[in-house]
Amino acid sequence: MFSVQIIAYPWDLEDEGIEHVLDVLQGEIGVQGISVVAASGPLCELRARPDASPRIFRSRGGIFFQPDDSHYANTRIKPILSRWLKTRNPIATIAAACHKRDMKLRFILPTRRIGRVADRFPVTVAKSAFGDASDLCICPINLDVEAFLQGLVTDLCQNYAPDSIELYGMDRAFETGVLATSADRYALGPGGEALYSVCFCESCRQSATRDGVDAEAAARSAGATLSRAIESGRVVEGSLEDLLGADRVLDAYVATLRDRHIEVVGRLSDAASCDLVLHVSAAADRNAKWLSRVSSGCARLNAEADIPLSESPDDALTFAHDVAGRRDDLHCEAQIPAREATFGDPPLAVQAMKLLVDRGVGGVNLDHYGVMGQVELASAKQAVRYARRAANIG
Repeated sequence: MFSVQIIAYPWDLEDEGIEHVLDVLQGEIGVQGISVVAASGPLCELRARPDASPRIFRSRGGIFFQPDDSHYANTRIKPILSRWLKTRNPIATIAAACHKRDMKLRFILPTRRIGRVADRFPVTVAKSAFGDASDLCICPINLDVEAFLQGLVTDLCQNYAPDSIELYGMDRAFETGVLATSADRYALGPGGEALYSVCFCESCRQSATRDGVDAEAAARSAGATLSRAIESGRVVEGSLEDLLGADRVLDAYVATLRDRHIEVVGRLSDAASCDLVLHVSAAADRNAKWLSRVSSGCARLNAEADIPLSESPDDALTFAHDVAGRRDDLHCEAQIPAREATFGDPPLAVQAMKLLVDRGVGGVNLDHYGVMGQVELASAKQAVRYARRAANIG
């Protein structure tokens, strides 16, 4: 069934009154559900809502709900609460209000960047071929990280009964984030940047070694390719797939770690009592076979769509929609920014929604409530009305 959902941070709902905001979103705008961010890495949000205070919301990240400690007994990682939360638990109030209204409730859960976990538990961090340790990203292949993610999924399912949980970060097999703050991150070219993102942490190396892959040789090969590019000032030509095609050892290493990611998502699916949704970002691995396999335990893909909308093969939505179309059990949604110029003009917002409905997506997610002013909400109201009529959902 086609649906329109809106993404929201819990503080943006709480500040205006959870009941009031949901009344507006469901009764006036017409959305069928809400996607609540349940955890995040460091963030800085410029808030467009009237009377928002503070106008700029900063957080070092963490989880945005009070955890049930019983779900984290199998991991050395303990949930780190955002300081904003203190002793409150607004997600519980949001969940209860959604259930009362029969609104769909989704939680957004990052899998690689969660608050200060990388700082507090350095054994969990992703590493480059040179051994550069990330200060942002944890590695899902690490057994403690996997058990921690399972605990988060189980905690959210058992205590708040969502309809779905959306996994961020698992649309790619690798992310080290070691170049994220470097002014030279693009100097290596797409292939070099992708190769720098391949994780060579201890857990990944051990996993590959158990599969009979020479992880140390793979690291040396990756390091040699990157060193030549760095020292010569020349970009690494081609994509990561091109590099793997010319390097059997590195190809075998990447293949075994991709298999591990598929297994991790499968076990997260087993831990969930609701649907899982795989978020597909602009940085997703453009490997259709792998994305289809890693999403095998998921009911939907939610792909970021460019604004203005395009059907370029490089667009995440085009890619995800093609992958979903190859399977009968997988549906594709589109996620669009609600603060772009499109939502500053109701006719353009309706046009964008029409294009998405015509492309056959299973739903639209507006990103996000906190950055929407009154004009954007008015545009969303018209766009949602059009989508409901066009999709015949009443």
